[in-house]
Amino acid sequence: MGETPQSVARPRLDSVDMLRGLVMVLMALDHTRDFFGDMTIPAIDPEQSYPALYFTRWISHYCAPTFVFLTGVGTYLYGSRGRTTREVSWYLLSRGLWIIAVEALILSPMWQGERLLVKDRLLDQFNYQIFGQVFWAIGASMVALSLLVWLPRPVILVFALLVILCHNMFDIFRPGDFGDWAEVWHVLHVPGQVHLTSRVVLHSAYPLIPWIGVLAAGYCFGPVLLMQKAERRTWILGLGSLMTVGFFVLRATNVYGDLHAWTLQKDQTHTVLSFLNCHKYPPSLCYLLMTLGPALLLLSAFEANWGPVGKVLIVFGRVPMFYYLLHLPLILGLSMITARVGVAYGYYPSLESLRRPEHLGFDLPQVYATWAIVLTILFIPCWWYSGVKRRSKSVWLTYL
Repeated sequence: MGETPQSVARPRLDSVDMLRGLVMVLMALDHTRDFFGDMTIPAIDPEQSYPALYFTRWISHYCAPTFVFLTGVGTYLYGSRGRTTREVSWYLLSRGLWIIAVEALILSPMWQGERLLVKDRLLDQFNYQIFGQVFWAIGASMVALSLLVWLPRPVILVFALLVILCHNMFDIFRPGDFGDWAEVWHVLHVPGQVHLTSRVVLHSAYPLIPWIGVLAAGYCFGPVLLMQKAERRTWILGLGSLMTVGFFVLRATNVYGDLHAWTLQKDQTHTVLSFLNCHKYPPSLCYLLMTLGPALLLLSAFEANWGPVGKVLIVFGRVPMFYYLLHLPLILGLSMITARVGVAYGYYPSLESLRRPEHLGFDLPQVYATWAIVLTILFIPCWWYSGVKRRSKSVWLTYL
């Protein structure tokens, strides 16, 4: 790929914003459950969970893969608006490093915020903890893509497919197999702690190898969205259907593609839960087929007019980082207020009693009601900021 600017793209597609907005709404549900729900029951455990709780957690599996994939798509569309490879590469590098900084300096303290309720020895063990979650995976993958974009797009596509299809072959290797390099394997393939310094620890929850492949695949998928509508929908439906069917076929074999083999359970319902219980950390091939396939089918469906629901999703989908940076402190703040009110009125014995995993112990209807409140509060600032971004040409707004 040379330095010649690429062709100018059509205006942004509402369908992409709607899909991104949907997964962000689902993400808020999962985080609301995380801060408010009864965490004594393993939500995604097919043996101990129950369907309503299981699928409340399971549906959030669509968030990270879809968001990472669409980040790759958005990068291609960004470059297609007359920008050179050098400009795209710099955008990926600078934005990727910025997102990593946000994860380390802003989001990590927020995730520890619930521990402000009580004293926690974990905070005393290390001076600073970085939680390497989805922003970490996106940022680091963007840095990797900043190098890959200099290659011809077919080469990037082959790289992406090889990573996605073959990374489960590395499941046999454990960090201990690498001796002094064990922590590097935690960053790349197996979750775990990485001691950056004697006082700074990275909790690598999202190992990078699969996510780099997903982001690169999204980048290579970008040209599909520049096709005419009928041709675009044919491609999207075809790929989405192929991946979805591929998941069921591969998962049924129980031979390759996931660390969690599904097993027969006490009844058909729980057997289905076991079948859908794919490995997320890192995302297995089955997990990615199970999530990205239906996500593409939804992307095709969102080509239609979804009325007021679609407009709300578009608002959220056009300000993803702004939304993310608002929703966590909002949920945290509401949980802390609820905890203190609950203690004051005798619903909880003390703040000390709210230590995880029990926490606030809301049942599912209460969690869903709280989620609705969170989304209602978030809509107004997101609607305002989406208008600011639409009217402004400032390049700095692309970083928030």
